[in-house]
Amino acid sequence: MPVFDDQFSDQFDSTLAMANFMVSSLRDSVVRV
Repeated sequence: MPVFDDQFSDQFDSTLAMANFMVSSLRDSVVRV
């Protein structure tokens, strides 16, 4: 079970980072326009 938790948290972290990056890019685009 702990292994699964670690795997899930890693996946969640990377997904969160990706979403964060997309939001930042979107915000930059809006500011430019």
